[in-house]
Amino acid sequence: MLLKAIGTDLRVLYFFDQTHNQYIEFKRESENTYHGFHLDAIDEKRVPEEIKMMIKELMS
Repeated sequence: MLLKAIGTDLRVLYFFDQTHNQYIEFKRESENTYHGFHLDAIDEKRVPEEIKMMIKELMS
């Protein structure tokens, strides 16, 4: 999913996990290393609305 993740800043990327019905946030730890984790309903509010719309378009 990281390969499809998007964001406005390469330090934090997002994608949607359809299996778990949750957004995933990928935080860059170093040049080529990201740590991904699922966001609960509260943390999901960190995903910018324009990113959510882009992800929705990518998945359709």
